[in-house]
Amino acid sequence: MIIQKSYRDKGFKSHLGVNEPKVSIVIVNWNGQEYLKKCLSSAYAQTYRDFNIVFVDNGSEDGSVEFVAENFPEAEIIKNNENVGFADGNNIGIKKSFEDIDVKYIATLNNDTIVEPSWLRELVSAAEKDRIIGSCQSKMLRYYDRSIIDSTGIKLLANGTVSDRGAGEKDDGQYDKLEEVFGACAGAALYRREMLNESGLFPSHYFASFEDVDLAWRARYAGWKCVYVPSAVVYHFRFATQKKMLDEKQTFSVQKIQNRFSYQMKYLPFGCLLKSAPRLTKLYFKSIRMAIKNGHSDLRKAIGLLPTVLIERHKYHRDNKLDEIGIYEWLKKK
Repeated sequence: MIIQKSYRDKGFKSHLGVNEPKVSIVIVNWNGQEYLKKCLSSAYAQTYRDFNIVFVDNGSEDGSVEFVAENFPEAEIIKNNENVGFADGNNIGIKKSFEDIDVKYIATLNNDTIVEPSWLRELVSAAEKDRIIGSCQSKMLRYYDRSIIDSTGIKLLANGTVSDRGAGEKDDGQYDKLEEVFGACAGAALYRREMLNESGLFPSHYFASFEDVDLAWRARYAGWKCVYVPSAVVYHFRFATQKKMLDEKQTFSVQKIQNRFSYQMKYLPFGCLLKSAPRLTKLYFKSIRMAIKNGHSDLRKAIGLLPTVLIERHKYHRDNKLDEIGIYEWLKKK
């Protein structure tokens, strides 16, 4: 891993006053040069000024690093030698950001997004209203059809699975209210430093799916809230990087199944876990079958998934005072 020291624009200071909290925007990239001009240009056009950008490149071979260095010299570039995934890529950027003790918030932003100029200001404004708000969710719309919703937060379903709230729906104002949601989609989210210090970062072994869901569960159980901020608007190309991963990494589909199995086994309240046992059993064996079919080199990982997550569940539930009543309320919501 190489950290490229970059030029720091001394003009990036708050025009609202010295008390404006500092934000670090972490953008993880893997062969996404075609999206970077629009993404970074919109990020640097924010009306909120007390921020910096940490650009984490996962071993791209398309000239992404050179492009950012030439066109956005104020960004701090971290070059990984290989694709460590979205989860660990963000973790690397967050840890680097935390070296600055003044950074109060971390914003994670997909490389295939464009943000409105008021995006960051709206997120920070919402987070500053209540110190138990650990994360904020943007209003994410599809880039090519901006009347269609991409995500308004992580929605917890009755069986313990999750979905992107509102995904695919036409935006008719039904999600125009600032409100609490279960968790934030890391494609365009704001996280409080204090919450990340307490709940932990993204699980590195998840690679690039459901890492934000795992974090949302841990934050919930630790007593942190997540709010949806409809005025923080983002346009998302959606799955641009994941589609490349599917072509490049045959095990990606297996990884998604394993991650879905893992977060449910670790965090579902015991009663819900019992009801979901037949479905989770099928999911577990599906991951093994797919690993065999795809020639998964680490079949032992798929087989050893169940005992691993059971150990993690025991440790997590033993060491934490979990508000399972609160979780059941989320499971009941429609």
